[in-house]
Amino acid sequence: MNSILYFVLLLFLQNNCGKTEVKNVNQTNTTPQNVVTMPMQENKTVDDKENLAQRLEKVDVDSANIIRNADSKLKQLSTPFFRVGKIYRVSQSLTTRPLVIFIGIDEKDFAAVLNANPDGYFELAKKSELVLETRDLKLDYAKTFLETVESKNKRLLILQNVKDIKERPNLDETKKKEFVAFQSKYEKIIVPPYVNDSIPYEATFFVVKKQDLVRLDLYVSADGKIEIKDTVLEKNILIPYAL
Repeated sequence: MNSILYFVLLLFLQNNCGKTEVKNVNQTNTTPQNVVTMPMQENKTVDDKENLAQRLEKVDVDSANIIRNADSKLKQLSTPFFRVGKIYRVSQSLTTRPLVIFIGIDEKDFAAVLNANPDGYFELAKKSELVLETRDLKLDYAKTFLETVESKNKRLLILQNVKDIKERPNLDETKKKEFVAFQSKYEKIIVPPYVNDSIPYEATFFVVKKQDLVRLDLYVSADGKIEIKDTVLEKNILIPYAL
């Protein structure tokens, strides 16, 4: 009799433990379902292609049509130096190279194509509550100007060091030696972008612009306007040809 009671008690304990384990598994399965909804809520505030096209077509119908193209891709740039403004990169693949346009908008009705349009960039900064309180923000603002306005859909590679410059394929031995000598010459000259704290402040970049090695000094006033001084250090360097 005692053996039977012991066996029944053992079965009762095993069944209860099994139910507890099933309950824990079900609880852990519900947690990811709650987590994955958060990015969807965040994305609701991002302007879609059609909304951006409608903003832009008032000033540039052709660019608005590029945005609407099914093959175009839309990406919002990081602009921590704006309190309210936004910059979008719109790209579309063409036969020879991608077509890239940059669109700036404020929180109201301002919209402009920024490519080769410094006045549009400065107006965007004015309407977007520009913040230049730290060196990082100052550098980001100047760098974004180069990438969106000054590049003009041509090669403009911002350098961190001389190793960012890659030699042209299939050079003969003489040209290879020239390229090695070029690297040695600029090994300690080319440095990452930097900025000072003067007013207007100065941001310095070493870049490859088309086929040339160039130093760019950007003088940025408190209201965001920029003047550029170009210093060509080497012309026609031995790198792949830009399209």
